[in-house]
Amino acid sequence: MKRLTNYSQFYFSSDEYDSYTVNTYSQISQQIKMARASERKVRYIGSSHSLSKCNIPRKDEILLRSDTCNEFVFVDQSTIRVQASAKLWNIQLSLSKYGYELPVINGGQASPTVGGFISAGGIGKTEPGQEMRYGRSCVHGGFWEQVTRIRYIDGNGMLKVATPSTSDFHLLFGSQGQFGIFIEADLKVIPVNSATDEKLLIEQTLYKNVSTYTPDDQRTLWVTLFSSPKQLKQAWSILENWYLTYERIIKPVDNARWAGPVHKGAPIGFIYDINYKTFNPPLVYSDQESFHALGIAYLIETGDYCLNKQIAEAMKRIYSDALSNSLSIYSSVENIASSYKAIDRYSPKIIAEALNLRKENNCHNFLNVGWLDIYESNSGIVANH
Repeated sequence: MKRLTNYSQFYFSSDEYDSYTVNTYSQISQQIKMARASERKVRYIGSSHSLSKCNIPRKDEILLRSDTCNEFVFVDQSTIRVQASAKLWNIQLSLSKYGYELPVINGGQASPTVGGFISAGGIGKTEPGQEMRYGRSCVHGGFWEQVTRIRYIDGNGMLKVATPSTSDFHLLFGSQGQFGIFIEADLKVIPVNSATDEKLLIEQTLYKNVSTYTPDDQRTLWVTLFSSPKQLKQAWSILENWYLTYERIIKPVDNARWAGPVHKGAPIGFIYDINYKTFNPPLVYSDQESFHALGIAYLIETGDYCLNKQIAEAMKRIYSDALSNSLSIYSSVENIASSYKAIDRYSPKIIAEALNLRKENNCHNFLNVGWLDIYESNSGIVANH
């Protein structure tokens, strides 16, 4: 099979895996049951918009993926129902024709799927120098605040329905597919603010409507820390020291430099304010308060083994510095070179809750192995050199 990578372009998959396209509950359920019978592990991949390795197939695994389905139905005037394979920016474009939009969407240059954004515990963009209006996490909170129901399939091939009143709901955000395969979600929608906003929304959506990720000879990597308001100054200091230590390879991206200490004529990084509304997912940010997401995005060449080793060293350093200073990391999206483990990132209580749900859903040592399965090795991952 074709060797696969993701946005990190740091590791490629094995070429010894089987791949199947699954578009319905019955197809996913059947493949899971067949994998169980043959004692093979399963990995599910969406749009490959992650820097972690949970979505890259190892040797002898079964890879499942779904065709993109961007259709939606209105459940009521404030809620739509979409397939997990839908692309956020495609949904946003279609909604704008009805005078609606999603309150929170990603701020990158490509579109994750709805399921991928749940798996990431998504945060919404903040445009520098502009009023914080619709579509911003500083107003509406994280993507988790916009989801009212999730249907997913567990490691037994059984359908589960999660809502804010069920015990599994909060753990699904930022989960990296550790508890099942998402198939459908109900999302809140809001009216577009004005005709001007609608025009801007359509322009942004068309620009970002990237349907398929493909490797490139240049890649944008990033590191994102989560901090409380009290930790903000300390977080910027840690990022600045990291930048100065590795500035020979860390070249901040021009359009992601609106916050933090100024170097070479511009701030070194970006920041998003995440407003606390009803809850924060424990696998994203465990404190129940508003918080900041801040970091540095940088452009770097792809495919050079020595450069990859330097990046691995740099990323290990910033993660270590952050964790040793009680800062959080955007773990569901970022963990290049497996620089740290879940037990380094989360409290024993959160680890226990996550492991219990993973076992309850019969996903342990079976589905998207490598993050919560603490003793699992990364054999089968092939460096790009």
